Amino acid sequence: MILFRPLSFLLILSVDVLSVYSVYFPINGPWWKSWVTPLLPFYLLFLLLFLVGCLLLRQRKLSVLAGASAVLILVMISPVYWSVLKSSSQVTGGNMLSVMNYNVSFFHTRGNYTEAYDDPQQNPTSVAMIDWLENQSPDVIGLQEFYDDTVSVIYNVRHRMKAAGYKYHHFINNPRVLKPRKRGLIIFSKWPIINHEKIHLSSNRFNGVHYVDILWKNDTVRIINLHLESSQLAYLPRRVKSSGWMNKLKWKYSSLRNTTIARNEQSRLVMDYASGSPYPTVIAGDFNSQSYSGLVKQFISEFDHAHLSRGTGMLYTYYGDNLWPVGIDHQFYNDGLIAQNLMILKDIEYSPHRPVVGFYSLKAP
Repeated sequence: MILFRPLSFLLILSVDVLSVYSVYFPINGPWWKSWVTPLLPFYLLFLLLFLVGCLLLRQRKLSVLAGASAVLILVMISPVYWSVLKSSSQVTGGNMLSVMNYNVSFFHTRGNYTEAYDDPQQNPTSVAMIDWLENQSPDVIGLQEFYDDTVSVIYNVRHRMKAAGYKYHHFINNPRVLKPRKRGLIIFSKWPIINHEKIHLSSNRFNGVHYVDILWKNDTVRIINLHLESSQLAYLPRRVKSSGWMNKLKWKYSSLRNTTIARNEQSRLVMDYASGSPYPTVIAGDFNSQSYSGLVKQFISEFDHAHLSRGTGMLYTYYGDNLWPVGIDHQFYNDGLIAQNLMILKDIEYSPHRPVVGFYSLKAP
């Protein structure tokens, strides 16, 4: 017990300092701090259990420290995860620009060379997902992990979306791939696209950033669609799979480091493009970073977060293989716009991600 108290104080205070540093300090710090924030809910659970134990053992000072630390972690986590009910919008639908972002997980395509690949009866989720998508009505739709096959019965998505009223699109993919099957990021628009640019496309051809400038009514609005670098920890290269545990550990460490550095560089690039935009701008997509991460808080410091401004409830957008859902899909906007509403379509379960739809009006000059 003599050593327990000072060691506990030192441990908790050290983790508190590390937590604050990982969340509130700029993203260009050490790469490893980006991997502290996903552990904060576990640390909060530890603190609550530790607090109960201290209360039972009548360790008053440790109880105060554990309780204060738990409050600190809650303050860091909760503001973006939870948003209270806002007053209703005073802008009518016809005067609002609607933007949806959705990671469609390549529409769950089967192996390209299997008999089941293009059989609608064996791909019910893919069929239902694409049917749902072409029946939506936002002005602009930005998709991540997009897949298109121009000769497929199921996956000829660009053609189907054009027939559904989305006459304009910008698709970034590997230009060296001449086959009809392509994957990447795409923006569909009901309004004319007067300018576009590919800002970045990773070597995996599905992480990237691009934008379009659309002519909305009599104004120009920029939409940035992004999918920041994904972790590849679950996909070991063949040469690594057959090696020893030490090589696997080294590969995972290297992958974590490279992913984090790439994600931070990409996010800085996005912020630079958005800050330099001459038009009202929406930034939307899959950030691959939880709502309370330093990366997302850096965006919040420079732009308005649509969920904080006009959303309600918990910001849960990814229901994958996590212990609980997390918020990694976001929408931000600059000073030229006013957010009127932000909806997370939690009942749309075709992908592990949930579609996010924002409604914006132009700020009066």
